Amino acid sequence: MTELGDLLGGMLKEQNSMKATQGIEPGTISSYFVFGSYRFKIRVTKILVEKQNIGGDSLIWGNSTFGTWGTHKWGGAANQSFILGNSLAAILGTSLLGSQSSAYTTVETILLTQTIPDIARYEIAKWIGNESANYPVQMALGTGSTAYSNVDTTLENEVARKTISYDISNNKKIEYQIEILSTDTSFHTDDGFREVGLFDATTSGNLHARGLISSLSLNAAENARITITQDLEDDSIGDATISTAGLNNMQLFLSGASPTSPSHMAWATGTSDINISDLVLEGEIERSAIQTRSRLNDEVSIIGILAKNQGVSSAITKSGLFDANTSGNMFAETKFGDIDKTSLFQIYETDKVIVV
Repeated sequence: MTELGDLLGGMLKEQNSMKATQGIEPGTISSYFVFGSYRFKIRVTKILVEKQNIGGDSLIWGNSTFGTWGTHKWGGAANQSFILGNSLAAILGTSLLGSQSSAYTTVETILLTQTIPDIARYEIAKWIGNESANYPVQMALGTGSTAYSNVDTTLENEVARKTISYDISNNKKIEYQIEILSTDTSFHTDDGFREVGLFDATTSGNLHARGLISSLSLNAAENARITITQDLEDDSIGDATISTAGLNNMQLFLSGASPTSPSHMAWATGTSDINISDLVLEGEIERSAIQTRSRLNDEVSIIGILAKNQGVSSAITKSGLFDANTSGNMFAETKFGDIDKTSLFQIYETDKVIVV
């Protein structure tokens, strides 16, 4: 039903853009109303669980399992201990005290297509609406196993959380990662972790993602690494798109880089089809600061005005959202039927950006 409503809204936008302006009279200011609709989606697409055996030649002072002076624990498994005469390890003059610490190996890769929780979508909408907004800073593990729901606000049974690192090297994608060291005793449990989540605070806070994994137990003999991947997608309908540059700006926000949200609206005379890879608004003739922004949950309304003395004698066919008064990043663009602009009316445009 939502997609049908958006499609009908897009058809209405096209019809309104092609109709003659009503009520234009010399000496008055009349308005031509244009409506744009943008949608974008964030999906949790992968959870990667890895482990690393720290047994071997890693002498870790103070570790309760390895490197304990006066004991035999120089390694953590058969053929990894310092045993004179062993044919695989501890050959005098040849071997190290135990074998090398292992590289990270994959325990589990979980592929998902689920959206993020409602409360996380609200935070992103806040950023678009130029409100104070929060982004993920911690990853938490818990033992709950109830299936994910978009109305989740916490983990079912959280045990511990840790500060995340970010990878935004790929367009429209962000990876959140934590490394749980052998010394992170708060994560040591035999109960088995079953749920992973992202939060925007060190305690409590808003839940930005939650997913289920197979039972994972951690101890002082190993390190673990967990990565959550999210993909950012344009989900607009009709002749409208949130550009790659716009999605990457949201990627920056989600990694704590504090990019500028859309601040200006522009109009243009270009006739080419719009494309998600567009960097500029074809045939741009005017750009003005956004008049107002308002938000209801995950939907942001953005209003811009092309004044009666702007764009006169031009056939306006496109509009776009930018993060600067000149140049800058084009967040989104839409195309509509020609509006033959005169000095008798202003263009009053309302764009809706919905996080789904």
